[in-house]
Amino acid sequence: MNNKCALLLCLLMLSVITGYAQSKRHNADYYFHSAAKYLVSPGDAVTDSIIKSNIALYTKAIQLDHKFYQAYRNRSREYYQLKLYDKAIADLISAIRYAKPKEKWYLYEMRADIYYEINNFKAAVYDLGFVISVDGNVARAYLKRAKAYWQLNLKDKACNDYSKAFKMDPSVADNKEFLICY
Repeated sequence: MNNKCALLLCLLMLSVITGYAQSKRHNADYYFHSAAKYLVSPGDAVTDSIIKSNIALYTKAIQLDHKFYQAYRNRSREYYQLKLYDKAIADLISAIRYAKPKEKWYLYEMRADIYYEINNFKAAVYDLGFVISVDGNVARAYLKRAKAYWQLNLKDKACNDYSKAFKMDPSVADNKEFLICY
C-alpha cells in the first residue's frame, strides 16, 4: 500500500510540475502584447533600447507563429522608427501575405509611407492605388498619392487626386504642403 501511495504522490507531483511548466511557457500572443505595451518614439538611447527590445519580442512572437501578421506589422513600425526601411518593408510584405483580406489595405498604406520616405514614389503610387481600389473614400490615400505623383512630375494626376481628396475632406488642404493645384 505504501508503494502505491508513493507512486500516486509522485505522479501527482509530476503532473503539478508539468502543468506549472506549461503555464510558464509563453505563446506568440504573450510576446506580441509584451512588446505592444511599450510603444515609444525614437530619439534617445533609452527609447531606442525599448524599440530594440520590442523588435526582439515581436521576433519571438513570429518564431512561435510565423503567420502572425500583426507581429510583422508592429515590428515593421519599430524598424521604421529606427530608419531600418528595408527591414520594415520586408516585414510588411510578410504581413500582407498573412493578413486577412479586409486588413491588407492598411498594410499597403503603411508600406506606401515607407516607399515615399525613401523616395520610391512609383512604388508608393502603386500601393496607394491598391488602398484606393479597396476603399475609394480614403481622402488621406488620395492626398498621399497626389504628393507622390507630384514628386514624379505628374502634376495633372497629382492635382486630380488632390481634387478628389479635397472633395471628400476639405481639411486635407491643411496638409497640402508643396502641391500647387487650383
